Amino acid sequence: DAVLKLRFEVFNLELGEGLDSSFATMRDEDEFDAQCHHLLIREKPGGAVIATYRMQTREMAQAARGFYSQGEFDLGALPEAVL
Repeated sequence: DAVLKLRFEVFNLELGEGLDSSFATMRDEDEFDAQCHHLLIREKPGGAVIATYRMQTREMAQAARGFYSQGEFDLGALPEAVL
């Protein structure tokens, strides 16, 4: 939950580029979150989440909605071994 709240703060409040629907929950969450691993970095001391990154393997993408980046970039030219 802290990851989604941090993303909301960054994307919606700081950058003004997040999902409009995020304002209802104050969390940035989309259909790709359930199919990804989430890396988070916590501050020492205190433990506040200060960074996050969403990751997935090719197998995870193939089993679900594909890669998020497919909607942003043309991944077709990348060799399968890279994905």
